[in-house]
Amino acid sequence: MSPINPLAATMAYAFILNPLAGGQKDPSFFAKVIDQFCREKKMEYVLWKTERPGHGRILAEDALKRGFQCVVAIGGDGTINEIASALLYTRVPLGIIPKGSANGFAREFCIPLNPRKACETLLQSNELSSDVGKINEEYFFSVAGLGFDAQVGYTYNRAQKDGRRGRLPYFTSGIREYFSYVPCAMNLSFGGSERRLTPFLVAIANSKQYGIGAQIAPKAVVNDGFLTLAIVHQAPWYQHLWHLPKVFTGNIDRAPFVETVLTKEVKITPEKEVPYHIDGEIRSGGGELVATIEPGALTLKVPQTYIARSILSSQIRRQNSSLNK
Repeated sequence: MSPINPLAATMAYAFILNPLAGGQKDPSFFAKVIDQFCREKKMEYVLWKTERPGHGRILAEDALKRGFQCVVAIGGDGTINEIASALLYTRVPLGIIPKGSANGFAREFCIPLNPRKACETLLQSNELSSDVGKINEEYFFSVAGLGFDAQVGYTYNRAQKDGRRGRLPYFTSGIREYFSYVPCAMNLSFGGSERRLTPFLVAIANSKQYGIGAQIAPKAVVNDGFLTLAIVHQAPWYQHLWHLPKVFTGNIDRAPFVETVLTKEVKITPEKEVPYHIDGEIRSGGGELVATIEPGALTLKVPQTYIARSILSSQIRRQNSSLNK
């Protein structure tokens, strides 16, 4: 790590690396890439590593106190959630070097998965004011929700206590869970109305995707001031299977069993305790879930191409959508 005086630096970077993110991805390789890149570019920086769950937020708070002008998360969506939660309303931007298994938030902005290219993109990026979701006093930046996706994550986590993770075990867990999953009835309140449903899943999206290109809310934009509520209704298994490719082509909202609504707040009351997820991290089931949007709460460093697209997308959504307020 390079010794620095953050207060004297024009742009002092605090890189926070989660060694455990991404399963088999070698943390020492990422550290070497960051060190080499920063020294080549004569950047003022430090590189810290997390040591336990929640440590990313503590390190980010320390970076703020020390006067760093950009905090960079090196990890997956869970790592980003920890670090970004400390930066809300501070105007200190969050940079991202993807190192997770799914990397949903990084993919949202087309940030390269190669760490060297991600570093180069970071230096060329512009600042964007991003909305942030909040559910029961916890923040989320990509997608939160409950139903089948949360149940798969819950089952998968219980089966992976030995630390083994990856796409294939998750996929096989999802297949097994699909044929045994029993949807839970729930009340949904949004836009001044209340509905009683027994959906397959309910996703509350600030951005488009879960990760690995799986887009549950293809038209979501992180700076439009709204949450996208994606309600996936029950359907015969062959219909779900037939339309499954649309999750990866950005057209799942056209499936006949998918309903999308724009809202600034939603209240969900399941009839029993069921797990829910926040940016892919599973939470134990509880009672009522209340999700709201906090516009412009986080400053991000993202490629200029995304900023141009997001401005256009936000304008189109505001003009052409029937908004639930």
